[in-house]
Amino acid sequence: GRDANDDKRIEEDEFLKGYKGVARHGFVALDNIEGKKQAKEVFASMDDNGGGKVLLDEWCTFIKNAEIAADTQIGKLLAAEMAKDPAMEALSNQSPSGVESVDGPVEPKYKSLPANSFGLHMGKGKLGASKDFFDFQKCFEPLCAESEEAEKLREEQFKLADPNGNGLCSLAELEGFVKASLQ
Repeated sequence: GRDANDDKRIEEDEFLKGYKGVARHGFVALDNIEGKKQAKEVFASMDDNGGGKVLLDEWCTFIKNAEIAADTQIGKLLAAEMAKDPAMEALSNQSPSGVESVDGPVEPKYKSLPANSFGLHMGKGKLGASKDFFDFQKCFEPLCAESEEAEKLREEQFKLADPNGNGLCSLAELEGFVKASLQ
């Protein structure tokens, strides 16, 4: 995690200190963490290899599997993408880590709110979503439309996000693109 040693991994003590900061952002896997006992259970579910540290791929798989199991809009998109990629098929057969808790299936707290164009059930203010999130959404929402104009816009924006033209966007290139887009 982001701490003094910044090892880009989340250890259980780091997660226990910061789990409240990842709740209420619209991901079903993280919405219902109530207390440190449940946070420990969630951490153990994320730590697929039992190494005591959660790596980025474990974090992403945990969230992805929960979204797919809960049949959210994001989960449907992820499931469809996995179905297109045979290499990902094995992942779809895994148990959705963290989707079950000792109290039963995890349900998103914001399911009653309408989903935004990203498929997230978000509230404003005290419900968790910040002004920055809504600024981000407003900036990138046109790219989500299903139209010829939006397709052309996505192609133009991808070229801006891929300045070296290699057809791939590194994290650094994406970070620069997002920062430039939000200014």
